[in-house]
Amino acid sequence: MSVTQINRSLLESSRRWHPEEDISWCVLAFDVAILGHPDVVFANSNNAYPITKRDSGVTGLAGMFADAVKWGYYNTVERRKSWTPNNMPTHAQAEVLYPDRVPLRWLRSIYVLDHETADHVEGLYAALDTKPRVPVVCKPEVFA
Repeated sequence: MSVTQINRSLLESSRRWHPEEDISWCVLAFDVAILGHPDVVFANSNNAYPITKRDSGVTGLAGMFADAVKWGYYNTVERRKSWTPNNMPTHAQAEVLYPDRVPLRWLRSIYVLDHETADHVEGLYAALDTKPRVPVVCKPEVFA
């Protein structure tokens, strides 16, 4: 899971995986409390990279906001910029690794790109009688 904003690199890649299919993406926003759940691990860049640092607790969370983060396969360094907001991880692909399924009771909202997708999600709610039912918010800036 991403913190503060989506992993745009992954989103753009995923859009190319299924170009012929009519797929709409949504962002699930969970309560920040899940960051303190047992066995949650914080990765300071994309978890797939072998040099990514992973840790739990406050140390792991703080590592996502370090002044410099090594990432990729060649020890590339991403440095925190003076204009980087305090709530943004240093590396755009930093991840929170939850040990299992995140219980739906922690889901707070679903962000969608457009009203058509919002209608589709609301239709799924109606068809599945899903609980808990959280707000579906049309928020294109989340996907920009």
